[in-house]
Amino acid sequence: YFERGGWGKVGLGVDAATEALPGGRFQLRYPDKWQEELRKECAKAHDGLAASTCEAEMMDHVVAEFTRIFADTPYADNFVIFHDALTQWWEVEAQEYLRETHGIGFERQLCIQGSNNDAVATRYQNKLVGD
Repeated sequence: YFERGGWGKVGLGVDAATEALPGGRFQLRYPDKWQEELRKECAKAHDGLAASTCEAEMMDHVVAEFTRIFADTPYADNFVIFHDALTQWWEVEAQEYLRETHGIGFERQLCIQGSNNDAVATRYQNKLVGD
């Protein structure tokens, strides 16, 4: 399908593909299993950099663990999760994923909420602050 140097063979240049497809280059090269291939690459250390984990997978793990821990308690369906101030956790897209996939919004996360947002800078609103 792809020959050497053939990123553009599908009719899109690399830059256009990166913008047009959620999986960018990986989706071009591996159309049916790009997410799996991307995760495999991210799990490897590259050029002295540590391996990385998809934020959605981290959120899935946190929710699964809280669900397990609070099972058979009065808080099984309304536990509050918390995480450090990892930037990716609080990105709009990550919060949308958490809400759409797990039904957990700001109201079920330990963070600044409600009228307390008026007392902090915009960058801290609906987020965790501190060290």
